[in-house]
This record gives sequence, structure tokens and C-alpha cells, in this order.
Amino acid sequence: VACLVDPADGVPLVIDDALAFTDPQRLDRMSAAFALLGESVQVILLTCDPGRYDGIVGAHREDFARHFRTAQPDHPALAMVGAAGTD
Repeated sequence: VACLVDPADGVPLVIDDALAFTDPQRLDRMSAAFALLGESVQVILLTCDPGRYDGIVGAHREDFARHFRTAQPDHPALAMVGAAGTD
């Protein structure tokens, strides 16, 4: 989808815990797909369970909750996966 919007550069793809209740085999396949897609466009996965996406090779992970801990100590952790080589 991201490459259909802009074939040359793609656009960021944002996914908000869409795979929360998926089976382990499908999660493995989706992790491989996210890693492949992340080579050409930015993929951002928001989740309260970052370990679910440990299978994404080359992922950059950011814990956004640390930015909110003083104001909202019970805020869930969020994970971000970017295109390979980006920070």
C-alpha cells in the first residue's frame, strides 16, 4: 500500500497492534514481510507488547513510554520500527 501511494519513495506505514491476537506462524510471516517492506519504506508499529515483534530483522525500537513516565507512569510501552538504516 505504501508503495502504491508513492511508487518512487513510498510513504510511512503505521500499524496499531493489528496483530495482537494472531497465531505465532502468521506473526513470523508478517515479521518477515515488515522487515522486507522496511527496506524501502518506514514501517511504524505501535504496540503494548514490543516482544511480539522481536522477529523483525534490522528493526529500530523506541520506547515512547519513557517520554511520558513522569506525567503518566502507567502509560503502555510503544515500539517503533523504521526503515533499515534510519534513526
